[in-house]
Amino acid sequence: MQNIYLQILPELEKNNALGLVTLLKTEGSTPQIAGASALFNSKGLVCGTIGGGILENEAKILAKKAIHEKKSHLGSFNFNANIQDDRGAICGGKARFLIDANPKDNVLAFQRMKYSLQQKNVGFLITWMRIIEDELLEVKRFWIEKNQELSIDLSENLKTNKEVLKYLLQTQTNHLLECEDGVVCMFEFIDIPAQLIIAGAGHVGQALCYHAHMLGFEVSILDDRPELATKDRFPEASRILRMPIVKGMEGIEISKNTYIVIVTQGHREDSEVLKSCIKSEAGYIGMIGSQRKIGLMKEQFLQEKWATEEEWNRIYAPVGLNIHAESIHEIAVSIAAQLVQIRRSKKSDKPKRSVMSVVLAAGKSTRMNQQKLLMPWKGKTIIEHVVKTIQSSTTEEVVVVLGSHHEKIMKTLRYLHPIFAENEDYEAGMLSSIQIGIKNLPEHAQAVLIQLGDQPMIHTETINRLIEVFQTGSKGIVLPSYNGKRGHPLLIDLKYRNEIDHLNPKKGLRELLYKYPQDIEEVEVDTSTILTDIDTPDDYRREHLKSELNQLKTL
Repeated sequence: MQNIYLQILPELEKNNALGLVTLLKTEGSTPQIAGASALFNSKGLVCGTIGGGILENEAKILAKKAIHEKKSHLGSFNFNANIQDDRGAICGGKARFLIDANPKDNVLAFQRMKYSLQQKNVGFLITWMRIIEDELLEVKRFWIEKNQELSIDLSENLKTNKEVLKYLLQTQTNHLLECEDGVVCMFEFIDIPAQLIIAGAGHVGQALCYHAHMLGFEVSILDDRPELATKDRFPEASRILRMPIVKGMEGIEISKNTYIVIVTQGHREDSEVLKSCIKSEAGYIGMIGSQRKIGLMKEQFLQEKWATEEEWNRIYAPVGLNIHAESIHEIAVSIAAQLVQIRRSKKSDKPKRSVMSVVLAAGKSTRMNQQKLLMPWKGKTIIEHVVKTIQSSTTEEVVVVLGSHHEKIMKTLRYLHPIFAENEDYEAGMLSSIQIGIKNLPEHAQAVLIQLGDQPMIHTETINRLIEVFQTGSKGIVLPSYNGKRGHPLLIDLKYRNEIDHLNPKKGLRELLYKYPQDIEEVEVDTSTILTDIDTPDDYRREHLKSELNQLKTL
């Protein structure tokens, strides 16, 4: 969310009459949350939003009235219209909001807030309101940095439990607090804006700058082309550095609150920029490019020791969520959506859940007439490639379930040190191997990624994407899909451990998916490999040929 308070100061300097509307409390389903704000002048909306639609139109009318009368007051709105009412709102919630007709009276609080944020110090904007019998009599605003001692002025106005205040000032959320003598206080946590560095001033960079600014990022543009890196093309940018991009990157302080998107004019410059930041503590590094380009660069970075496998796996490449984007603005939207996703996940207080993997490697390979998992694949065996791919992902441990040819497969994999589990009843079907694998997971495992042993085509990036969606989301079952078709691997919360133990062997995991459709998150991926496994000699020849051709392309 944009911090519109930073936009108030220049408006106040113009001596404009303004009305600042802030949502104080919401119940049920509403378009915005408490703390959302919008700034109005006598003509209408200046910046921000409290949800748009009928609510915002109502706020605009009340704000104009408040500006004219120079009197602040409270407003409320119900979203309980009937479905046949073409003018009402039917969300089903309630909203209560403040219309501050005199924000200029509290300009000092906004100035202090701006200074603190410039010094990289977060804090709270406290809106103090005296309300008697639902009539708003007075509004004051205070700024206090997080964990800072209360000033005498603020202490005198906040006559409430000191322990409650201490707790509130240590959190990072918004609160509405009822004090004594009809005083109500809105505590709004104001964070430092996330810093977005866009390396490249081309069309994608230009579109991304616009969208990212609207989403509250503070944007810096780096490019040495003077005809492109201009204020006319990037009016939303906080700064534009017209210099060689790598040199510009060296002069920027990169923190965990820094997001970097690399969209230069060519792969060589992309590579140099990535080298300059891949070992930094940036919260996000994304790079544009095709799967082939990314594969080539990964190989070079690892061979030249410019990055470790772990460092490379932090990179979002190809950059952006997969929404099948084609146009410049679609690509920019896909990147902006990913930036928001990562920013929100970092702010979440929810602890990361421990994800481990089970590789199913027990089958007899009857249709192949030999143990397919020991057949060659990219200089190794199929099963080696599968296990190494999973081990290079963000999964914690790998359990390999063995059955047919278990001694040969174990000998082949021993140097990778997975956890081995033997399914003596492997001919009973895949479900029996899944159950054995889950029983052999370490005790602290909270979710399991189930991977077929005959899918060496699956990318590490696909596995990491599933884990990321699980970690940041709320669904218990995460699976990939391609053009609407579901594939493997599957990621399942171990809250279903007991149910998996009692599934019908003939139905397997399908029974679990049918039972809990509301707890399934489908992740659209840009590769059909999730739909393909290797069962027959024809499958092997076709997929092995594809693999060899892809290797030739990277030479």
